[in-house]
Amino acid sequence: MYRIKDGALLIKITALLFFHVVAKDEICLYDIFRSAINIDLLLSYCFILVVSYFVCVAMAQ
Repeated sequence: MYRIKDGALLIKITALLFFHVVAKDEICLYDIFRSAINIDLLLSYCFILVVSYFVCVAMAQ
C-alpha cells in the first residue's frame, strides 16, 4: 500500500514531466527522479506510463 508521501512524489514527477514536455524546459531527468527514494515505486510508475502510452497508441489507430 502506498503512503501519502509516495503519492505526493508521483504527482511531483508527473507535473515535472508534464511541464518538461509542454514548456520544453531544460531539466535533467536525473533531477526529477533524484528525490525518488523508493525505487520499486519509481519502476512501477514508469511501467504504468509505458503501458498507458502503448494503450493510447493502439486506441488511436
